[in-house]
Amino acid sequence: MNSREAKRAKERRYYQRLRNAVLILYHPCCRQCGFDDRRALQVDHIYGEGGKDYRKKGPRGVLIDALRYPRRYQILCANCNTIKGKGRPA
Repeated sequence: MNSREAKRAKERRYYQRLRNAVLILYHPCCRQCGFDDRRALQVDHIYGEGGKDYRKKGPRGVLIDALRYPRRYQILCANCNTIKGKGRPA
């Protein structure tokens, strides 16, 4: 394994630890429907603007914010998160 691969592996482990910490903090199931398969759970911005936030901070930055500011985020499954996003006027 070269140094680039080792760095990527380390970053993946860090991301997974962050994601697991967020899921534990927020209770690892969808807030709306109760779905609990961790592979489909996503961090949702309760007050919207999640797309802008992800582009600005990246996935790790959003997870760190979710740990710092728990009242701004919730856990939704991919379906509920998509439906919530589509409900907003364009």
